[in-house]
Amino acid sequence: MRLRSPEQKIIWLSMMAMGIALGANLTVAQVEKANKGMGYLQFLAKDSLGTVFIDTMRVKLPANSIQPVSVGKHVVRIESPDRCNWYVRDFIDTVSISSGDTLCLSVVFPRFILLNSQPYGAEVFYGDKSIGYTPLLVSAEMLRAGNLRLRKAGYLPTVVTVPDFSSPGFWVSLQKDERFNQTQMKLQVQLQKQRKRLRFWTYTSFSVTLLSGISALLTKKQADHYYCLYLQCTNPNAMQHYYHRTKTFDRYAGTFYVLFELSFITSIYLLMKNIAIVK
Repeated sequence: MRLRSPEQKIIWLSMMAMGIALGANLTVAQVEKANKGMGYLQFLAKDSLGTVFIDTMRVKLPANSIQPVSVGKHVVRIESPDRCNWYVRDFIDTVSISSGDTLCLSVVFPRFILLNSQPYGAEVFYGDKSIGYTPLLVSAEMLRAGNLRLRKAGYLPTVVTVPDFSSPGFWVSLQKDERFNQTQMKLQVQLQKQRKRLRFWTYTSFSVTLLSGISALLTKKQADHYYCLYLQCTNPNAMQHYYHRTKTFDRYAGTFYVLFELSFITSIYLLMKNIAIVK
């Protein structure tokens, strides 16, 4: 179309300006609508990042890059670049993203050091909390805090100091506690004496149980014998004699039976004490 007058040119230019402004407003509205409900994650790391997982989404990002994410909580897991080094673990963190905000996430891969002791089996304490027994993988952060201690019976408590954090592991030599050893020797001597006394009284009690049981059977048998003679006899003097002997042996049998029961119970009690001391 050919414009013949200045007025027509002005009107045409005005209409073009209005069209451009309208198009720009529509573009801005579309961008705002697309960005509504979105935030950004910036990963700050000294070294290169491994594979990044945001929830279940896998993303390949370079260090110090920005990734748009939806608003809300997300679990971020970043694989260690050195997958062959099992002393360095993956970075895992839970983040909360707000609309339009950029969250800077400092990525530091947790590193572990193998702590061992000579002798092994020492209990490891972080502060006042027990975290395991040597050999044990301990985070470098705990070791730098300097709150790790080792305890083992017969040895002095030892504070863990790391000579070289770049090393994958180190040993701590425990020093023997002489006072503990002396105390243990005294306790062992006392325990041996107690075991001997218990064995002596146990054997004595079992002997009394056996003898009283046999005596109870024999005296009961004698009482039954004299009672049979008493029943068969017709002589009053002999009957009186047999009756008196029957009562005497019955009393003996009853006494031996009571002694048998008491000594048997005592023997079982002493035997259980012997078993408990051996354990």
